[in-house]
Amino acid sequence: MQGLTTPFATVTLRGRDEASTTVRAGEDGRFSASVPLQEGENPIEVAVQDVMGNRKRATHALTRDTEAPAVTTEVDWGP
Repeated sequence: MQGLTTPFATVTLRGRDEASTTVRAGEDGRFSASVPLQEGENPIEVAVQDVMGNRKRATHALTRDTEAPAVTTEVDWGP
């Protein structure tokens, strides 16, 4: 997961399995972290705290679908 927040903010990501990952945003506010996803819908809670101590939370739903779609076709071979 990648995002943009205030420079040097602490970002904590918590997935469906309740495991959390904490990273610090760079001087440009960009952050990146891996969050394990289970098959299906995964609510991801993002909690941010800036260097002044201000906090904000948001929840996003990500869907992991590892099953390829079924494709069927018909071929017309003649007149």
